Amino acid sequence: MGLTPDEVVEQIGHELDAVIESGVPGNVPTSVIDFTGREPVVARVGAGDVSRFE
Repeated sequence: MGLTPDEVVEQIGHELDAVIESGVPGNVPTSVIDFTGREPVVARVGAGDVSRFE
């Protein structure tokens, strides 16, 4: 099983701007969007619509 939000903050919170808890995770990986550059970049397509970032 994955980490709890508290464990995420404890381990890598210093590298994050936010941690969003969304309840019990499913077994489909989430989509990941990188917002660190001038334009959003789809880093991983999974659960969730990423069409507005493509």
